Amino acid sequence: MNCRPFGSILTHPAAIAALVVLVVNDHLLKAAYPGWITGKLSDFAGMVLAPLVLVAIVDAIAPVRAWMGWASAVAVGCAFALCKTWAPATEAYEAGLALARTPFQWAMAALLERPPSTERVVLVRDASDLIALPMGAVAARVASGRGRRSAHVHDRQLAARAAGLEHVANSRSEQRLTAR
Repeated sequence: MNCRPFGSILTHPAAIAALVVLVVNDHLLKAAYPGWITGKLSDFAGMVLAPLVLVAIVDAIAPVRAWMGWASAVAVGCAFALCKTWAPATEAYEAGLALARTPFQWAMAALLERPPSTERVVLVRDASDLIALPMGAVAARVASGRGRRSAHVHDRQLAARAAGLEHVANSRSEQRLTAR
């Protein structure tokens, strides 16, 4: 049974870091420093974040099992590989993302009192981006629960270490007292 609140997987440090990298890279770094590194950086971050988002969506429908993290990483990896290497998949991705972002563009246009953006969604098809596929394993480990130890286990380990240090400190002070 899943005892985590819905979407809590997205508060994991790996998910937050991936989101920050995506936003900063896509909106600042790519424009300022276009090149191979900034091109791959979003792919690496996306391969961590996208499977975790998929797990959070599945979590809204049914309890998440440990294997679902790996399944989501494989599913996202396959979709990513198809989009990066096969023209029909690239075009489907571009059309789907354009459709998905339309309500947000209209809402922003209404709030800012300006016409909605007509920017086209463009995905660069580049097989070298597949170098980011192993990052799905990071997402899978986080989703399966091995990416973060429970607070209870962590607290017990800290308590055991502290007790061990206290024992060592006390035994040394006892040795000094008996030596005098």
